[in-house]
Amino acid sequence: GIGTILLTFAIANKVFGKRAALLSVALLASAPVFFRYSSFALSDIPSAFFVLSALYFFISRKYFLCGVAAAIAMLFKFPSVLILAAIAATMVIHYLAEKFRKRNTSLIKPLLKVVASFAIPVFLFLFANWLSYRQYTTSYLAAAFRPFVLASWHQFNPAKAIEGMVSNYVFYLIQAFRQHFAFVFVLVAVFFFWKNR
Repeated sequence: GIGTILLTFAIANKVFGKRAALLSVALLASAPVFFRYSSFALSDIPSAFFVLSALYFFISRKYFLCGVAAAIAMLFKFPSVLILAAIAATMVIHYLAEKFRKRNTSLIKPLLKVVASFAIPVFLFLFANWLSYRQYTTSYLAAAFRPFVLASWHQFNPAKAIEGMVSNYVFYLIQAFRQHFAFVFVLVAVFFFWKNR
């Protein structure tokens, strides 16, 4: 939890300055969901720490460490793999923007560093699964991906489903606003971001 707060400060300070960094840390530390669950033995806080680590290494242009941190975040909580997709999309968009401005920039080498360094811990995880579960499954792939297969039942569990189509699409948005009053200001920030380009 402390590492997550420190990384939040470091990222906000690097991108937006010290005032924004202090505000970011105050909002994070005062969020009831963070304050309550940071002392629990759950995978969310370590995953968030490594997602922020990946983001910090990305903005610092340390692409190898970025990929490793993204992989560790995913190993703590599988949906955290989305940070890799976000980083790759950002790299592609930045590359296209630089090409449009007729500036010489490279995409392949940094992107390969991120993806290759992401693949190393994931491969080790899959190999350890294969060693552990090969006697319980019918194929090598089923053994390697066994934790993913076992976790996938939750995705289709009707007991965990939210009733109503609108509730399904806005569930996380509603939950975000319930977690901290300050999330309402995100709407204001999006408006000014769009207005000021």
